[in-house]
Amino acid sequence: MRNTIERALTSSQLIRYQLILRQMSQRELARRIGCHEKTVSNVISGIRSTLWVRVAIARELGVDLMELWPAETRKQRGRNPKL
Repeated sequence: MRNTIERALTSSQLIRYQLILRQMSQRELARRIGCHEKTVSNVISGIRSTLWVRVAIARELGVDLMELWPAETRKQRGRNPKL
């Protein structure tokens, strides 16, 4: 459950906020989820994101996928009910 501050944040801001709370860099997040740092940077910047990267970021940060990307998650859940 997101607190008042987190509810006011965009997806990008929430990811950055979670990284700060965990004292984790984008490079470290990328290493932990097994992708290139540029991929994480692109996702955080909203340039592009694949489902597996979004899922991996959400899991690593302990944030629900639906909280980070509600519209994209609704679309994906229609295609894949396991999300």
